[in-house]
Amino acid sequence: MSAATQLVRAQRASMVALVLLNLAFVAQSERASASWLVPLVACTLAGPWLRSLTRWLAYRIAWNLAVVGAFALLVHHVSSTGIDRLLEDGLLLAALCQVHLLNNLSDEQRPDLLYFNSFLITVMTSFLVVDAVYCALFVAYAFALTIALQFWALVRIGATDRPGLVRRCVTGGLVRGAVVTALTFAVFLFMPRDFKRRGLLGDLRIDQNGTLTRVEFTDRIDTQAGGKVDGSERVVMKLRLRGGSSEAVPLYWRGATQDHFDGRQWVATRDPVAVVRPWRAVGERAWTSDGPSPEARVDVTLIGPVPTHLFAPLAATELRVENREPWRRIDVADDRTFRHVRRLRRRYSFRYSVAIAPRSDAAITPVADDRLATHLALPPDASTTARALARGLLGDVGAATQAARVERLRAHLAANHPYVAPGEPGAAPTLDAFIRGEGGGHCERFASALLIMLRSEGIPSRLVTGYRIDPWPAGERACLVTSGAAHAWVEVFDRARGWTIVDPTPAADAATAATSGWLASAEAWFGGAWERVAGFDAERRAALLGWVAGLPGRGVDAVRAHPLGAAVSIALAVVFAVASVWIFRRRRRRGTPAPVLAWARATRRCGIRRHPHETPRELLARARATRPDHPRLPALVAATAAHERARYAGSTSG
Repeated sequence: MSAATQLVRAQRASMVALVLLNLAFVAQSERASASWLVPLVACTLAGPWLRSLTRWLAYRIAWNLAVVGAFALLVHHVSSTGIDRLLEDGLLLAALCQVHLLNNLSDEQRPDLLYFNSFLITVMTSFLVVDAVYCALFVAYAFALTIALQFWALVRIGATDRPGLVRRCVTGGLVRGAVVTALTFAVFLFMPRDFKRRGLLGDLRIDQNGTLTRVEFTDRIDTQAGGKVDGSERVVMKLRLRGGSSEAVPLYWRGATQDHFDGRQWVATRDPVAVVRPWRAVGERAWTSDGPSPEARVDVTLIGPVPTHLFAPLAATELRVENREPWRRIDVADDRTFRHVRRLRRRYSFRYSVAIAPRSDAAITPVADDRLATHLALPPDASTTARALARGLLGDVGAATQAARVERLRAHLAANHPYVAPGEPGAAPTLDAFIRGEGGGHCERFASALLIMLRSEGIPSRLVTGYRIDPWPAGERACLVTSGAAHAWVEVFDRARGWTIVDPTPAADAATAATSGWLASAEAWFGGAWERVAGFDAERRAALLGWVAGLPGRGVDAVRAHPLGAAVSIALAVVFAVASVWIFRRRRRRGTPAPVLAWARATRRCGIRRHPHETPRELLARARATRPDHPRLPALVAATAAHERARYAGSTSG
């Protein structure tokens, strides 16, 4: 195969790689179904064979009709669903045009539009999803685009008569891409992003309500909030069973309680609250409360930017912080929740352990009536619809127990109201509309509706936000919790039993946790590594520089604390350094011609050192003049002659 043919084929292969990466971007954004992507991938892989059909008019007409038909379908979709899907449909159309260009460009036509369109798709998908997989694809795309543009430039100038050009082009592109990546990382390290500054395009809004919300934990609930939900998730918490049975681990991990309602928002207050098992400080970083002996202990790692709250189940009887942070940064509230007094900046992840005990009513402390007022308060204008529904449902139960009344209200909501994510078709626009049955709702709507009905009937209750996880599979020791597991539920106060969890959201639709086991550990590690990169800002740069500056001091402390381990580490470091130097010198010698190595060896044996800019023949003349009787001089003469023959082979002398 000629060098020209190799270069043209390499250029075509680079175009196929770019289109496949574009389709991978579209698939990662989760805005296109498999019914669209699978045919596009198949047509892309078949591109080298389909191009041979471009000489047929029917083939070209079929492709153009397919593009026009797809465009008409997408226009119809936008007109029927609204402009909130305009960006996704435009992305899909751009991907279709890429495949069309790939399969219809002849060798005489310039692929400039294909290259530009590929970059456009890459930028468009960055508005829809930015995670570790996207960035890995972007790095691969940067290398592929660099190499593809080099191929196209060589084809245009006709540089097709050099053998090995394709290999050198790929190698050079990889090297240059690696250098640019390293420089980008250096710039990113020393000039981190400012997350508080508004971008050139402002905040992305792609729905009719002007909001794009993300499913995640919050300590404030707005019952009137709407908008489209971003479906992307990240790992937020890792649970590892240290002792006991996984069956004893509760599903509900509470982070914050909201006990005050102003007619629109549920927020936390500092009013007196009902406390049945107060926490007591034990040392500087541990707290305990009354209860039976623990039957499970769980190690918790919060992954990502440390939130303002720690998470623990209602049945927790002990919490012990593992991070070496001053305990005064953590505040224990009367509602048995933990929060940071100020946001931690020096730590990326936060670790603590939780002891979980079985439920026991014997240790409940009596609560005064004035402590229940906070959990019964409602504004006068709070949802008359919810009040009327509660009266209608409980009008015939008479003197039933509080537990029976609560269950009747909960069961009605769970059975008669569907779960619908915010912004999705069928979601009720307001809380009252949800209670009237005019649409579905998410967990915040279910919890808010139940809480208003309970308080209107004089039942003390509060709203709780946190995470609801899946039951652990038998035998598994680890479990990941994603941001999609964020949940809201209700806690009801009973004088005989204390606080009890009541969840009106249909169980099948509640957000759940992710995978478990070794896969969970791997996902947690990669998720944490990506969050370190994505959340790197000026504060974390300062923390990183401070950590680097403190390395000498920590090294001295480690030597003092563990002298044997430090000695072994130093010995291993010395061995590694010596081995690296030996390998480097050996590789240099391996790339040097043998006559040159023999000449250098002969000069050392003669005890003579080469001067700067001195040729081998000049060095030999100096050796003859200064050391005419040296026994190694004949060997130097022979080595110099061999060096000149190897160095100037093929040249002529006058």
